[in-house]
Amino acid sequence: MDSEQRRIVMAGVLSMLMVLASLYIAINHYPLLIPPKPTPSMRLVYAFRYMSFSLLPLLFGIQNVATRRFHDMKNLGFDPTEQKVSREFQVAERFLLNTLEQTVLHVVIQLSLATMLPADWLGVTPTFVVIFVIGRILYFIGYMDEKRPTNRAFGFALTLAGNIVSLLMSIVFLMWNGPNFELNKPTQ
Repeated sequence: MDSEQRRIVMAGVLSMLMVLASLYIAINHYPLLIPPKPTPSMRLVYAFRYMSFSLLPLLFGIQNVATRRFHDMKNLGFDPTEQKVSREFQVAERFLLNTLEQTVLHVVIQLSLATMLPADWLGVTPTFVVIFVIGRILYFIGYMDEKRPTNRAFGFALTLAGNIVSLLMSIVFLMWNGPNFELNKPTQ
């Protein structure tokens, strides 16, 4: 394993530790206004409201690609399939594509997880959103570093670790509580 690969592995390990530490804090020490005795629909509304922040990196990515096309009308504005693209444009496009992929995973997993968490654990939803947004920002900043593009590894790993942990939590709670968890609860 060369030094760049070791840096990537360390970024993955560090990001996983940060996600787990953030969850511990969110579950045990992070007082949030959580709906009392939330029904499944209240849980979804709660999660959806935080998901709007998760869309900020995607909006930034779209705007970044559009701006780069606008400022290079000769090569990109009229024919975006043209092969005369700058490194900055390729990075912007790849950031957008990866952010779209990660956002789809993130939003679906968070909505699923919100319906299965114990009520007093709903604070992990905004925690995962913050992890996601910070991860995407660090991914973009690292990607823009021409001398060391592997600097994007930590941002990528942070985003991915948040998605992996939340998906695993969702699966564990599904298996533990069953698919009918709180579905027979009377509406308020």
